[in-house]
Amino acid sequence: MSGSPNSSPPERGRAASKGVLRRTVLSLGIALGAGTALTRSTAGPGPGRAAADPNSVTDQPSADPGSVLDAPAQRPGPTMPTKSLATAHGKAVTLTTRMAKPSAPLRRYRNVFMGDPDVTAEFFRTGQGVLKIAASAAGLSGQLQILDAATGVREKQINPFPGNGGGVGGTAYDAPSATLFAFGAENIVQRVSSSGTVSTGYSTAKGTTNASFAVATDSKGRIWNGNYPSGNATRFDPASGSTLNTGRLRADTQYVRSLAIDSSDTVYAGTGASNPAIFSWDTDNPGSVREIPLPWRIPTGFVRRIEAHRDLLFVYVVGPDGKTIFSVYRTSTGTWLTPPWKWLPSGMVTASSDDNSEAYAVWSGAGSHRLMRIDTRTLEADYVCLVPGPPEAMEFEASGSQGYLNLLCGSGKGFRVARISLDSGNSVRDVPAELAPRIFKLQTLIAPAGNKVFFGGYLGDGIGSLDLVTRRTWRSAPAAGIRQIEGMLSYNARTLYIGSYTGGVIFRFNPATGSVKKLIELRDKYLQSRPIAWTTAGSRVVAGTIPDYGRSGGALVLIDPADDSTRVIVDPVPGQSILGLVGEGDVVYGTTGIKGGHGAPNDATPAHVFAWNVAQGRMLWKQALPGEVEINSPLLVRGGLYVSTSNGVVQMGKADGTPVATYRLLERWAAAKYRTSSIEALPGSNRIVHLCGGTVTLLDLERKTRTELLRGTYSDLAVGRQNKLLLVDNGTDVVELAVGA
Repeated sequence: MSGSPNSSPPERGRAASKGVLRRTVLSLGIALGAGTALTRSTAGPGPGRAAADPNSVTDQPSADPGSVLDAPAQRPGPTMPTKSLATAHGKAVTLTTRMAKPSAPLRRYRNVFMGDPDVTAEFFRTGQGVLKIAASAAGLSGQLQILDAATGVREKQINPFPGNGGGVGGTAYDAPSATLFAFGAENIVQRVSSSGTVSTGYSTAKGTTNASFAVATDSKGRIWNGNYPSGNATRFDPASGSTLNTGRLRADTQYVRSLAIDSSDTVYAGTGASNPAIFSWDTDNPGSVREIPLPWRIPTGFVRRIEAHRDLLFVYVVGPDGKTIFSVYRTSTGTWLTPPWKWLPSGMVTASSDDNSEAYAVWSGAGSHRLMRIDTRTLEADYVCLVPGPPEAMEFEASGSQGYLNLLCGSGKGFRVARISLDSGNSVRDVPAELAPRIFKLQTLIAPAGNKVFFGGYLGDGIGSLDLVTRRTWRSAPAAGIRQIEGMLSYNARTLYIGSYTGGVIFRFNPATGSVKKLIELRDKYLQSRPIAWTTAGSRVVAGTIPDYGRSGGALVLIDPADDSTRVIVDPVPGQSILGLVGEGDVVYGTTGIKGGHGAPNDATPAHVFAWNVAQGRMLWKQALPGEVEINSPLLVRGGLYVSTSNGVVQMGKADGTPVATYRLLERWAAAKYRTSSIEALPGSNRIVHLCGGTVTLLDLERKTRTELLRGTYSDLAVGRQNKLLLVDNGTDVVELAVGA
């Protein structure tokens, strides 16, 4: 079964610090919550179109991030936690609770999915003037790594967000207090002292579930960050400890995805996922917001990164097709410019000279990485020298009359720290960067026949496997193109079908040879991003999907294993994502959730169970379950159809979808997300294992009993050899558990 993709960043952002300019820091991590209202006026700094709907902005002490007002949604729907099975669907079955001794795992396999370093970074200087690198990474280990820039040696390795697989997405350094502020997929920003001690820094806006998308610092040392899904920005003053939250930048804005601050202290914020745009305001007057329209209309996407150089903005926009568009905006004239060069600055990382007359970027291509000097007045670019790799961080340094550029370059195992003389074009330092490997948070665990278990990773870049007998682990090469895995299906001994996020890419993978074949990318034509649910029916492999950012309505993908041809049925249950599938004959039974792509409003109707005839190509029935926001894991147990919710199991009539019985196991409140519960049947019995919120419960349908097996940090669930349960524990380990009679 799949893991939890509810806050799944599709890709890491790029960040670095540079000289006079306040650097932007980006990453992607996602979850659901409420937002704040917009503060705007028709007058404000910088050119562009004025936004409407004025409200207020106030300073807050950091312990109280301020009030939250919901902006109008495009489609209304519940966003607050609900209690699943508050009303029974069909007959409410009375269960006897069996008291059992807590189960203990038979075997534990630790840290089974690891990867090469993949970081965002920035340079900073200590009070003694020593240049350091703060490298941020996703995963459960090595989230923040401090390197000495002169030697490349890793001095500290810190985990500010333990248990959060999103890790650290960006940092900001406060020189007076010698403190790094770390940003992750939470609404709390963590403070990291020079000794590595972690403490609470400040709270962002209420309703924020991810504060790591964008970080910048203004000339007064105040730290700004972008928020999701409140669609606003937070300003924190380390000197006073006060915070200020802007309003939602526009009613349809959920992401503030990028931030840049120029030398005049004007903030530029890039948004998404609906109708991405740029907004600007003065750092001292965030109540006066102006909109800078993009030169092209993009219905969904992100202003992924903004960098300020003199009166230029380097703007990187990712559209609905996932491709990056680069453009330049001159703030002094309010015009969009076309550079005289066609290449994209590598890594979306650049730096400026102290007087902002020159910007520096790397042009990567044909196996080489060329450092280029760009005149900010004319945009003409000249070659300086070669650098060791694509940049992850870049900083201009003036030393006497000489100019230098410090870079963290590379990818995978090949990161290096370089220092370039801009006068001579020579490298004066080039040392390896000692970055720690990533330990991925596991998701999407399946156990085909045999001794091997396959899995993907949150923010992972491939498929991994574990041999339960030899304990040997394996992972595919990053070059295979498989990114974060949302769902998988074992078709036979030589074929696994894999659904990868963010492009909604479906692969056919041969576990015997390791070969990978890309079958379809669903984002381009069908606006789908997560192939999460899998089954077989009607001689076809069937995948169910969650739509792309800002979109509602999933899809069914029918794959012919004979020739890998595909057919896509879009929005079979209007406005809802497909979260679970199971097949029988020509019929596929499915479950849905009301949450669409991140950034889209929830559907207003309850979640559904449905039946689709693959051979006939038609819907047989669909049944809404009132009060349910997310239904998962359809199963066939001895002829009966069962589905899961966060609080238990519901039996449905296969003929017409009439609810038959409800088995309530838990008493939880949960907001609409993506597959936060799952169930598996124990073969040859009337028993179902239910997993939600780290609690593993055994439901005996015949005896009408419930038994709590485990309670802890358990996530993904599969049934392996000899009917033993396989679970993910602590995000990184696979454990094996025997279930008694």
